[in-house]
Parts: sequence; structure tokens; C-alpha cells
Amino acid sequence: MLQSKKQLKKWQIALLNMYSPIQRIGMCYKNYGGKMRDLLSIGMVCPYDWATPGGVKTHVIGLSQRLRELGHQVSIFAPTTDDHSSEVVSAGDSVPVPFNGAVSRVKFDPVAFRRAQQWLRQNDFDVLHIHEPLSLSISPIVAWTASGPIVATQHAAYEYSVAVKSGRFLAHSVLERCTIRIAVSELARRSVLENVGGDALIIPNGIDVSRFQNVNPKRIFPENSFQVLFIGRLEDERKGLAELLIGFQAARQSGFDLKLAIVGMGEMPSEFDDLNPETKEAIKVVGAVTDAEKAALLRGTNLFIAPNLSGESFGIILTEAMSAGAPIAASNIEAFRLVLADGKAGILFEPTVAGIAAALIQAFTNPAQLRAVADFGAKLVWRYDWDLVTDRILDCYDSARLSGERVREDLSHLFIGRWGRQMQGYG
Repeated sequence: MLQSKKQLKKWQIALLNMYSPIQRIGMCYKNYGGKMRDLLSIGMVCPYDWATPGGVKTHVIGLSQRLRELGHQVSIFAPTTDDHSSEVVSAGDSVPVPFNGAVSRVKFDPVAFRRAQQWLRQNDFDVLHIHEPLSLSISPIVAWTASGPIVATQHAAYEYSVAVKSGRFLAHSVLERCTIRIAVSELARRSVLENVGGDALIIPNGIDVSRFQNVNPKRIFPENSFQVLFIGRLEDERKGLAELLIGFQAARQSGFDLKLAIVGMGEMPSEFDDLNPETKEAIKVVGAVTDAEKAALLRGTNLFIAPNLSGESFGIILTEAMSAGAPIAASNIEAFRLVLADGKAGILFEPTVAGIAAALIQAFTNPAQLRAVADFGAKLVWRYDWDLVTDRILDCYDSARLSGERVREDLSHLFIGRWGRQMQGYG
């Protein structure tokens, strides 16, 4: 009788290993449209608290789900307050750390080292995939603790990071342990190149396009109203909610009957209290929603707005909105321009109060333009579908495994790396 999910997983892998490599290739051949691949045991590392919504977590969930659908085994290692979570192996509780203009909940302490060692010992991974290798969290810990095929994905973009540059020695020691490096965008790639050195292959964030296309629409305001939808962390100043509130009031005072639905965790910015009563009546704060509810809200809104000021390297929420067929208005920042094809898939505006007000009025008065950008986005977004993105990531896994090694615990070069070994006379 199997006593645990862990025993079941080991039994499944043991059963799979009874087949020859040729037989195993044949077992998964049908999943890849003609590409011959082996079924893998994959260790996935998410550096941010599993209980907190975010783009990296969304990426890890989507990728892991798609890999499992293709027959691969995936174990996710992440900080979490719930040690009994069935979704992840816990690295322990997280603490809030300000970095890159936001506060992230991360884990970087001796407990994380011990749990990383245990996780590696208890699993026989073919490949490790660590996300945000330069974060002050469990991702570098796992890289320092392991050897073998390691793939790393850089999500964040830093225009100039004193914190990363001052820790170049440690950053080098992480990246040189990684066999393959991925960046989700040109901005993320540039962050690694300029702050640390070394290049990366660009593979974007993925999305399940059909899930957003097939959901039933949901609205907060009546069908006959022009509803604008904002989704994001309410307390994160980089998301531009404060500027949106003031710009929204300015657009309404110009005579345009707009409604605003606000979705996300946290407290509203102080600017909300300064709005006039008429504007407040046209705003509804929904709070946190499930992924299914988010998809339905995007499907049902007249306009999705992303007034972000900075700190974005990609913008998963934009691809979600495009998948749902929502017309988009977004800040004219580089990350959003790239995703929205320089304005073909959405209205671009300067992230100022005046720019936001003008974009809202433009959207309200130009229904034909909204239909055009939404139609373009609905076609464009298929380049980000998980089928394509996962296939490219699996190519990276295959390349990382060319040496024939497996992942193993290895503390022999902890914290050192090539540059450190040369300094100490080892290289």
C-alpha cells in the first residue's frame, strides 16, 4: 500500500524507468507533433511566496500544468506559509523585502538551505528550472546547492540595479551554475547582460489562450454602461492606480459617463479619498478574485486599462486581456509597446494623469478603434500560447541534458563560482 504522494511519484518514475529509452520516447511521441522527447522529472523553483499573486507565480503554474498534461513529472519548490500545501514543497515562510520598486515576499535563510537540500535528495530530477535566479530568495540557494542540468528564467527588468551590480560576485556564482539561461523579454535579457554579464535566450511568458476565449463574460456594472477594468496590486505605486483615479475623474468631468471596476489585493491609495462623490459613485472596488473570475471580467469589459508607470519586463495581464478579446489601453512603456506591437493591439498613452484621461476619452468615443485593436490582439496573442512556449522551453531542457548528467545535490562550490575559484587559486 502506498503511504504518500511522494511514494506514488517515486513508484511512477520507477515504473517509467523500466522501459528502454526508445520505448519512453515512443510513449510521449504523440504529444509533440512529431518531435521525439523523453518524459522528464522536473524540479521547478518559484522564489516568491506561493500565497501571493504575481506574474512569476502565474508563469510557473501555467508551465507546470502544461508540462504535466504532456506527461512530465513536476515538483514545485517555493516559499509558503502553508507547509501542508499539496501544490508545492515548502521552503518555509517568507518575509517582505523591498526591491526594484516593489515589496516581494521571499525566503533566504538557513531553513531554506536545509529544505532545498532535502528537496533535492528526495527527488531524482532530470532537470531543474529556477525562476528569477538573481532574486534574494530560494532560486540562488537551489542553484548553489545543486549541479547538473539547470535552466534559469529571468523575469524581472532592472534599468540600473545597484543592488545587483554590488553583488556581481554572487550573481556570477549563480548564473555560471545554470546550463541554459532564458529571459522572458528583451528588457529582462538586457538586465542580465548589463548588470551581470552573459546572454540569454528570449522565450516569452505563456498563456492558455483558449481558456480566456471560452469563458462566459462577467460585468460589475450594467451592460449598457462603458466599463473600464483595472487589475493589479492596489498598493504597488508602479501599477499607476493613483494616476488612473485622477485621470478617470478628469475624463468624467469632461462629460464622458465612464465606470471603473478595480480588481486586486491591498488598500486603495489615498487619492481615492480625494475624489468627488460623483466620481466615487462610478467606481467599484471588487478586491481579489479567482483566476476564473478574472478571465470572465476581462471577457466582459468594454476596456482594460494598464496605467503602469515602470517596473515591467513583459506584462502577462496584457496577454490575458488579448486572449479574452478585451480592448486594451496601456502605458507607453517599452515592455507594453513590445507586447502590443507598437499600438496595433492596444491604445498606448503616456503614463500621466493627462495621458490617462485622454486615452479614456479616446476609447469612449472610438468604438471602431476598440474593435480593431481587440481583433488584432486576439490574433497576435497566439504567439504566446503555452503550446508554443512550452515546446521552446522543452528544447532548452533537452539542450541542458546533452551531457547526460542528472540533477544532484552538490555543495562543493557553494558561493564560489569560476571567478571566486580563480581568486582563491582553484582555477
